[in-house]
Amino acid sequence: ITVKETNLQGWGFALKRVFDIFVSALLLILLAPVWIVICITLIIERKSFNIITKEQRIDGRTNLPFNMLRFRTLKNEETEVSLSAKQIKLHSTEMIVDKNLASATKIGAHLRRTELNELPQLLNVLKNSMSLIGPRAAFADEIEHYTNFHKKRLRLKPGITGLWQVEKDQTDGLHDDLLKKDIWYVENWSLELDLVIIFKTAAHTLRKITNL
Repeated sequence: ITVKETNLQGWGFALKRVFDIFVSALLLILLAPVWIVICITLIIERKSFNIITKEQRIDGRTNLPFNMLRFRTLKNEETEVSLSAKQIKLHSTEMIVDKNLASATKIGAHLRRTELNELPQLLNVLKNSMSLIGPRAAFADEIEHYTNFHKKRLRLKPGITGLWQVEKDQTDGLHDDLLKKDIWYVENWSLELDLVIIFKTAAHTLRKITNL
């Protein structure tokens, strides 16, 4: 299997960065009422103002860790469980599922199902540690199991959402599906593609909220 270089080079990086800043700032303003409601409900449920967690992920371009922000959804001080070596293995038949859902609080479970727990990552985008659209952010212990083929998805900054997230219902939900979607995005990036993914993400999230 081969992969061509990303066409996100030179002006493309600058354009994507401007797009990230503008859209994430706009979303922070438009979604402020949602933030307020989520913050109030989490503070009441947890009886604490400690409602945002920092989870260490790896920026594959630099191989350096960064703190990915999320609303705190798990009980007590439990931490997120990464993908297993079996799931990461090429041609694995083990589906990718949210293994942390059982450890979530009542409000936390709703946030995870609707993926609204990811909203604080808009701050990561403004800090330039993430992009709005990009490959799924990986744990350090996941990358330890990566082959050279896996590493091709690390050529771009991790994203809050991405092609796999909005099209995973059309796949078997395997890690190979994630890889193919992420690598296809790396190869075929365009501003138009980012816009399509954002609109699909919004529609995907709205469907999940209305189905609760």
